Amino acid sequence: MAALNFEKYHKEVTKSFLALGKPVSKKNEVEAQEKWFRGTKYKIYSIERKKLKSLLKKEFSFSDLDKKDIAKVWSYIFKNTNYLDIGSLAIDYFKQFQNKKTHPIEQYWPVLKTWITHIENWVHGDMLSGLYCDCLSAQPNLVYPYLLKWSKHKSPWKNRMAMLSLLYYYNPKRNVVSYKKIMQIVEPHIKKDHYYLQKALGWTLRETL
Repeated sequence: MAALNFEKYHKEVTKSFLALGKPVSKKNEVEAQEKWFRGTKYKIYSIERKKLKSLLKKEFSFSDLDKKDIAKVWSYIFKNTNYLDIGSLAIDYFKQFQNKKTHPIEQYWPVLKTWITHIENWVHGDMLSGLYCDCLSAQPNLVYPYLLKWSKHKSPWKNRMAMLSLLYYYNPKRNVVSYKKIMQIVEPHIKKDHYYLQKALGWTLRETL
């Protein structure tokens, strides 16, 4: 079996993405990074959400691979892209498996958990937390120790992911960890002043009550 050519696949997706939208002006990009994304490293593009998601239906050279290999391709793309929206597209690939009992999202936990080190903006953080939350619901004994570990990390983004992944938006169909376990992650961050960490803290407490 031929080795996966991750960089080739990455370039394919990037080329198709760039053909659909256009870069925002340097002024608008700086403003967006400062106002909305707080210093994100990613390049900001102007592209409709519907057009962006249409790329998931496009036939790429890796589209006929089995799902495990396709997951590896999107993971590589997420970790190596320079574009905010391509990162979001990679997350969208996995979101299609949410609530599918025939192809449960938790099977991708070993891949998705490695994305945590690349989270540095609320867009990717919020989207990925929804996937992490479903993984937690399905495999709490496996996933919760990672959330607890991230909650103790010096990175406020890892702290934020730990909190958001506990409940995301509360869903009665999910299995929820105990209140004690939730507060074990939340309480240490109550007095921290990181803007997006505080937003996550308020969100988590709201969904808890």
